[in-house]
Amino acid sequence: MAPNVSSLREKRAHGTEIFPFAYYFVNPQHERYIMLPHWHKELELARILEGSLDITIDGRHYHGQRGDIFCINSGSLHSAQPHNCVYEDLVFDLQFLLRERTISNGLLYSLIYDQKHICPYLPAAHTEEQLQQSVALLMEAMQKPADPSRALLVTGYTYIFLGLIQKNTLLSDPLNAEHGSRLSKIKLALSYIHKKYKQEISLQDLADLLEVKEPSVVHIFKEMLGTTPLNYINSYRVLTAKEMLKDPHNSVTKVSIELGFSDLSYFTKVFKRYTGMTPRTYLKQQQQLPAEHRAELSVPPPPPPQQLPAEHRAELSVPQPPPQVLDVVPRASRSPKNKAASPPQKRYGQSKRLVS
Repeated sequence: MAPNVSSLREKRAHGTEIFPFAYYFVNPQHERYIMLPHWHKELELARILEGSLDITIDGRHYHGQRGDIFCINSGSLHSAQPHNCVYEDLVFDLQFLLRERTISNGLLYSLIYDQKHICPYLPAAHTEEQLQQSVALLMEAMQKPADPSRALLVTGYTYIFLGLIQKNTLLSDPLNAEHGSRLSKIKLALSYIHKKYKQEISLQDLADLLEVKEPSVVHIFKEMLGTTPLNYINSYRVLTAKEMLKDPHNSVTKVSIELGFSDLSYFTKVFKRYTGMTPRTYLKQQQQLPAEHRAELSVPPPPPPQQLPAEHRAELSVPQPPPQVLDVVPRASRSPKNKAASPPQKRYGQSKRLVS
């Protein structure tokens, strides 16, 4: 049965129910420094402070440098490879900005319902100073959680940013049908991988899922993600291994078995290839961190939203858009079913010959 991509929305909450804005400062020490392909319903703004960032958004590749801004629209599939990069990131829900009887709702609805997209790349050299300043002020305000005026400032700067986007006609139409079809296929493939990554996954499995020939699967991955199916599967397994190794009760051997690697030496080889260190070295690093720092890196759920009177909750509620596409980091099943016997074929699993 094909995976249901509409149910694979990102589990991580950004902000709270009454203030759905979240700020992230990303540097080489950040646990999610290398961004694997994922999606979410919120709008995301990223501003590069140092270094450079290669980012892929809906299959289109961009190279950003200091001062450049990226706008990641709701439902857009995106991934990034930083190069000595430090950047700040803001993720927020556009529906929070909807208000009764306001002219701004027209633009907001067009973005929420995928009728318009904000241009994804705003290079500093070609973006007006006022627009750049609005993003800088927005990021600055988000860094002052104790400031009682923060919520009003953030809301105001967000409206100013969107107004300047509209003023400068930095809006585009949704993807054409052909590109949208490829995007849907890659999302379907990623959803399948995230459910089956503990098992061997063959190129034929993905071809059958997408109803295309095997070479087309490789082409879609390279075009939309800039990588091969094998590289993506292994990188996702390594990311999962890093998360598991943060738990002091997990050993390298246990994690290797949990992820379906029957050969510990092969698991070590794959892990080192994608992280530059062995899993035992990574485990020792985690054990040397204070317990509270390990908790921060694991990104726990935010605290429950504050309770509001019923009439205030009603004021904040807004119509929900139809289900769109979601995030590619769901938890995979812990008890995958055994596959029926089939003729030998190239598989993206534990075969050592596929590492090189």
